[in-house]
Amino acid sequence: MKELTIEKTKEILDSFGIKKAPVPVEYIVAQYGINISYAPSKEYSGVLIRKSDGGVLMGVNSDERQSRIRFTIAHELAHFIFDTDQTVTVDYRNKTSLTDKPQKEKRADLFAANFLMPEEFLVEDFKREVKDALYVNGESLKKLAEQYQVSKEAMMYRLKNLNLVPTVKEEIPF
Repeated sequence: MKELTIEKTKEILDSFGIKKAPVPVEYIVAQYGINISYAPSKEYSGVLIRKSDGGVLMGVNSDERQSRIRFTIAHELAHFIFDTDQTVTVDYRNKTSLTDKPQKEKRADLFAANFLMPEEFLVEDFKREVKDALYVNGESLKKLAEQYQVSKEAMMYRLKNLNLVPTVKEEIPF
């Protein structure tokens, strides 16, 4: 599952000629014919609806931070690509732990992280930003997160998953 998911992100980015961050997630979603609707919600982060006429609607919580909105859009794109048997997918705002998430949700999160922060781009940008430092400081983390238009938390999680962060100073401000 992991390899297929990562390969699919690379395939999509290559097909659109995306070579650097930030990934234009809304543009790519539109190219798939998915209409995005933004509305406030206390219940969900994102929803994907496949209509009987073949149209697809993505609902995104407009109350979220922009970085969270981008992650939600990428997450819902994963449901569009992989979960073709489902007519409706809803991602509720609850704080389900990673271990409690269904496999489809884990895959959508993996896709979103790889899509918004592709390893190929991030490794180079990380090396350029951090240089020879033994740790990533708060300023470097902030610059990378801003460049990729993701949260600092998402960036740190991705850096850890790519084994790019050997040591983390405790005083990194989140």
